[in-house]
Amino acid sequence: MNGSPVKFDMFNLEPAIAEWRQQMLAAGIKTPVPLEELESHLRDEIEERKRAGSSSEQAFDAAVQQIGQAGILESEFDKADETNERHRMNDIMFGRFGRIVAIVMFAGMLIILSLMLYGVLQHPASVSQGGRLFFVTSVVALSAYGGLALWVRSRPTGVFQFALARGAGIGLLLGVAMIANMSVENFAAFGTPVRAALGISMWGFMFLSFGIVGSATYNHTGSQFQAVIASVWSAAVSTVITLLYGFSTSLLFMPRMQRILEGAFAQSGMTDSQAFVVQNAMNAASAHLMVAPCMAVFFGFIGGIACMLLRPVRRSTAISLGVLEFALVGAGLASIHFAESLNRADRGPFIMGGLLALGMAMACAHSVYTAIRRETATE
Repeated sequence: MNGSPVKFDMFNLEPAIAEWRQQMLAAGIKTPVPLEELESHLRDEIEERKRAGSSSEQAFDAAVQQIGQAGILESEFDKADETNERHRMNDIMFGRFGRIVAIVMFAGMLIILSLMLYGVLQHPASVSQGGRLFFVTSVVALSAYGGLALWVRSRPTGVFQFALARGAGIGLLLGVAMIANMSVENFAAFGTPVRAALGISMWGFMFLSFGIVGSATYNHTGSQFQAVIASVWSAAVSTVITLLYGFSTSLLFMPRMQRILEGAFAQSGMTDSQAFVVQNAMNAASAHLMVAPCMAVFFGFIGGIACMLLRPVRRSTAISLGVLEFALVGAGLASIHFAESLNRADRGPFIMGGLLALGMAMACAHSVYTAIRRETATE
């Protein structure tokens, strides 16, 4: 009888797979889920190769080689488990840190309200001539900050809590920088040029801080919403620290604050200089409480967007963008410096333009720096 000889596949596949499972178990891959997934991939690979014409034995041997030997797989699983465990411990530690900061910030908010109420009760004239609006605005904003602190504390441990904790850390640094700047303004005998330079530096550090939080959070979570929320939380933390210091200084060093504000007091129409000091503190507090979160939303969003857009760029492109950033910072500073030579009424557009240029450059700095440091970039 003519025809092609019939080929019989004598290889017993199931015992071979069972033996392979024993090798995996012996190598230490004992977690059911990874082993079941590996076997599923192995069987799929075997079926695909059998459909291509391989015998069961050939398909099995090739599939095992494709998926990997037991020792190599165990090494990779060990590395993955170690990495996952490290990430889990980081999430737990940062989650605890974030909750502690939230509790401290809530307590700080209560202390600020107490100091402000004490100042108003001691100097009732502080709520005259617009002071009542400053007081009410500050109370409402501080209550919102307290609600935010309780919300942050209630977040479960995980990636988002990690991002919030990072925002809190940056907020603490920004708050310390604010205290240093205010201390220089109130107690150091520096001239106007030095004070102006310190003021611009403080603005730049604020822009940089919000941009770092937005960029780092997006890089870690891939969420623009979480990037903005973490940036707002950093602003809230730094604001509470700043106001604690500001109100404490105003009340503890009242005579010095009276001397510092004597020019503004003379033009205010008020008759009680101590009440004016308290009103000035509430004015500054209400402005800071409202402006800081808005800035955090904008520049945190810019930082997150920059991180998203710069992920695929080549390192050489990132370096070019870094050079452009330096140029943008220079242009912003030049605009602010030029504004100082103009009449006060004409300075606004140049100062605002300079601060915007400075802010955009500083908010993108972390994303550009990360792209430059990246060893391999997508072509």
